[in-house]
Amino acid sequence: MKLLAIALFVALETGIVAAPAADTSMPRLFHSSPDWTEDSSPSEYSVPSSLVSRAEDVDRVYYLASCKGQKLLAATTSPRDVAAAYVTPIDSPWVNPIMTDLTTWGYKLDSDDGTPQWRASHFDECEFQTNHKLKRMLDSLSILTSSTWQNGPNRCYFINHKDGPAIIRDPRGNLPPVNNQWYYVNNRPYRATNAEFTIGVNVMSGMIVMINRQNPASSAQDLWGLHQPPPSDQLPALRASQTCYQSGNSVRTD
Repeated sequence: MKLLAIALFVALETGIVAAPAADTSMPRLFHSSPDWTEDSSPSEYSVPSSLVSRAEDVDRVYYLASCKGQKLLAATTSPRDVAAAYVTPIDSPWVNPIMTDLTTWGYKLDSDDGTPQWRASHFDECEFQTNHKLKRMLDSLSILTSSTWQNGPNRCYFINHKDGPAIIRDPRGNLPPVNNQWYYVNNRPYRATNAEFTIGVNVMSGMIVMINRQNPASSAQDLWGLHQPPPSDQLPALRASQTCYQSGNSVRTD
């Protein structure tokens, strides 16, 4: 599934987002979603009705997403003791370098190394001039749209839950088929899920873009041939949100 989610940390640094008032109650939420129908005038950002119909209650989905975002904003702009009312835990358990945690939990990470061979096997997902219909928004925020392919600031990270360094090889040192890949964490076996994330990071502008997200639960269900997602304790503890944050944080501190 394709997902475009943007985190503009520069907003906090430049004062675009105002500091919270003394009243820490949640702001009033919007209770209705845009009227997306086939009869609406077409635009660059129109959403096909076939996508909307997947949600039983569009207004409720929109409300919950808005509430979740406002809770996160309140937490990130509030003092520590106030933020604890919105998000628990405040401190992330993921404090190691991203490659350490990704390797531990069976992931493989790739990024543009500048070679023709590597670029020939990957699509330039972080070129936003023509991809993903983000140009208008990025232009309005004065964020460059060029990728590392074009010597620009937008770098893509391709993260796959398979073929990683921790995956157990066969006696000849070869990787088993994806549906039979295993790794160990704290002496417990875990199975590769075939999940994948594509994350774009722009350090200059403080932007992180989740371009593609196929989560471990649904990916494991497909790969393992299950009728429903497996229990969470059979999945990697490191998930999409943590990899997204750590990718941006790692690049910012390199």
